Order: sequence, then C-alpha cells, then structure tokens
Amino acid sequence: MKKTVSVRQWIHAPVGDCYAWLADSDHDIAPQLVFFSKWHHSSVKLRNLVTVAGWLQEETTEAKYNELLRYKLKRRVPGTKTMNGQLTFF
Repeated sequence: MKKTVSVRQWIHAPVGDCYAWLADSDHDIAPQLVFFSKWHHSSVKLRNLVTVAGWLQEETTEAKYNELLRYKLKRRVPGTKTMNGQLTFF
C-alpha cells in the first residue's frame, strides 16, 4: 500500500530565498539533527547525510528553479524502503 504524507509550511519570505536556502545542503546542519551533509564528489545530484537517525544517501531527481525540488532516498542505515520526496514552492 502506498502512503503519502503532505506537510505545508508557510514561510514569509520570497520564493527565491526559500528555494536557494533549501537547495543548499550546508543549511541541513542548522537544526543540529544533521551532523554532516555533503554532495557526493562524482555528482551534484547525490548527497550523503549523517543524522541522529543514521546515515542516508539521497538523489535529486528533478529541480525546477523556484518551483520544485524532487528527490529519492537511495540508501539508508538503518535500512528502510526507498522513499520519494518533493518540495513545492509558490
């Protein structure tokens, strides 16, 4: 069975600023739940993150400037099913 979770957050800032901030993996460490976040050396679409919940690797599958960021969770320790995610900006 496929399940979808939808979360909406209204951020009172220009769309371009929000997109740029969320697209930059350096900001992932700000909440202190992520210890390490870095784009994989061979691809700008693949990044590794070390979090309080473990290690994960995600791939950006689609990016439309100021509109959409779509990604897929490729690998995770501890293991999990492959998951897809999407951030929509408007």
